[in-house]
Amino acid sequence: MTITTFNRLLIFFLLILGKSTYGSTEKDLQPFTITYFKDETNQLTIDKLYNKSFTPFSNQQVLNLGIEDATFWIKLTTKKDLILDKRILFVEQGRVKDYEMYAQRDGKLPQLQKPFVILGHDTVKNVHGISYLLPDTVKKEDVFYLKLKSHENFIAKIYTVSQNEIVDNNALRDIFFGIYTGVMLIMFIYNLFLFIVVRDKSYIHYVFYILFTWLTQISLQGYGIIYIWSDFPSVNNISVVLYSLLGLLFAGLFTVSFLNTKVFVPKVHKVFRVYIALVLANIGCIFLFGNLAAFKIMQILIIFGVVLALSTSYYVYFKKHFKPAGYYNIAWTILLIGAVLFILKDFDVIPYNNFTIYLVQITSAIEVTLLSFALADKINFFKKENEIAQAQALNASLENQKLIREQNVVLEKKVQERTEELQSANSTLNVTLTNLKNTQSQLVDAEKMAALGQLTAGIAHEINNPIN
Repeated sequence: MTITTFNRLLIFFLLILGKSTYGSTEKDLQPFTITYFKDETNQLTIDKLYNKSFTPFSNQQVLNLGIEDATFWIKLTTKKDLILDKRILFVEQGRVKDYEMYAQRDGKLPQLQKPFVILGHDTVKNVHGISYLLPDTVKKEDVFYLKLKSHENFIAKIYTVSQNEIVDNNALRDIFFGIYTGVMLIMFIYNLFLFIVVRDKSYIHYVFYILFTWLTQISLQGYGIIYIWSDFPSVNNISVVLYSLLGLLFAGLFTVSFLNTKVFVPKVHKVFRVYIALVLANIGCIFLFGNLAAFKIMQILIIFGVVLALSTSYYVYFKKHFKPAGYYNIAWTILLIGAVLFILKDFDVIPYNNFTIYLVQITSAIEVTLLSFALADKINFFKKENEIAQAQALNASLENQKLIREQNVVLEKKVQERTEELQSANSTLNVTLTNLKNTQSQLVDAEKMAALGQLTAGIAHEINNPIN
């Protein structure tokens, strides 16, 4: 995927979401005053709520119930007589574990209401939340009670809307999530193919990171329980935390291998090893101590992991001049910005709409794509480094050959000079040896003559003695 194609796809996402944000009918809860009661025992029934004190929500549309192992009773009190005309009370949260709705009208006892089946869904609980059909007319002081319990952190928007608006909105979200899934699938196959070709473990870590990131998103959006593990509700109960932690695990392994922390930052590499061990321990915590405990620990691990990864990547990029870390920095920074904006929408700092709801998916798709660029850039980086090293080795080899040739010339000259010196010395020695031989011959001859003279003298003496 080229940068141009990627930009066009991103613009397409923004246009679709922008249309949904500004073109949709306004959804609100103006007819109701919303209060809540937290049942920490998880045992209260509707008939025991009359004497309980309900607390008003600061934000009347986005319900932020936090991370609690408790049941929340949401009380919606009608402000005035109103004709609702088949309006639906919609709780936009796909991770509701248990839910019920009671209607108390005309001073009568609260009556349990049946969930409303949204057009186009064959299950009561659709992908994006739960819905109840409100009466066509409501009177002032009519009360509706929602009983809600979540698997983990519970943040949801609650509003009244028509069925057609829900269908249109859900269809738009399904299209967007299908595009998101397509991007993730392309990146998954592309990087898996590269792993098979180059056998770099960074790629297989990244492939698993993509897989578990996608599984986390389908769990958060409610697609998992509807389409994949509908027969295994226990899997759905832990899916967000489990897949998030597995994604965190492979993100850590990918960071270690991609940034080559063992070489560039050996001390930080040890910190990463401890961090990965803590993530593995928290996965075990899901099965030992429950989903909520693991979810709380996971939030701390995510914050620490983001700080550790980004600080390490910026250090490696600027201090160690590892250029592929630039894509890594941009990718994780964009995802971090998206996550922060996603959280701000829950506190009513920025608008809660289709764009902000899918900020994590948008930035996740951008991050996954940029990290694929980072891996490709890593190959190019090492290829260029290898080419530079080969060029340097070739230059060094040529320099060595030149030096050897020069040394050979000098050596040959010295050998020739030495040979000439040896030849001269040899000639001198030959002359000296010849002179010595001549002198020796002369000495031998002289000695022979002396011996002959002595012999002659001796003979003459012997001859003379008898005569005497």
